[in-house]
Amino acid sequence: MTPAAASAEVRAAEFEPAEGVGDGAARPRHRRHRRGVRHRPGDGPAFVARGARVVIGDVDEEGGQSAAAEGAADGLAINYRRLDLTAKTSVDDFVTAVHDQVGRVDGLVNAAGWDQIQPFLENPPEMWDRVIAVNLMGAIRLTRGVLTPMVEARAGKIVNISSDAGRVGSTGETVYAAARAG
Repeated sequence: MTPAAASAEVRAAEFEPAEGVGDGAARPRHRRHRRGVRHRPGDGPAFVARGARVVIGDVDEEGGQSAAAEGAADGLAINYRRLDLTAKTSVDDFVTAVHDQVGRVDGLVNAAGWDQIQPFLENPPEMWDRVIAVNLMGAIRLTRGVLTPMVEARAGKIVNISSDAGRVGSTGETVYAAARAG
């Protein structure tokens, strides 16, 4: 984010679909990742504490609402909007709603991830489609949705969270590794 983003007039949004979309993992704090890493109170992004407005997008409404409520209880401007990364219309509607809500998006974090670990020869094609939709196309569509206004403003940051599986591969995660490699 630019130095101006640290001021009290921050107008930022962070899209943070959950790691494991739909499993309730979309939390700015207190979240448990599949490898068991636990985030403690106060671990939230510093820009949120400085007044940035955050929008969490997730297909899991209960988890997204819970995360937003946790942030609100701490006095942070965190909102939730339903987002299904497997549906282009959902992504388009989400981006439009966020732009309408915050005016300009200064930051995007693509952090969603979903997989079903099993031997490649047992993967049905429908699973490939979902893995690619969540792990690759979701990030591409969200990035495209916020990029034009960022370019016009000559400001903004996009962070794509990937996986080591995309760099070196992973047993039982052939399609996931390919999608995360982008």
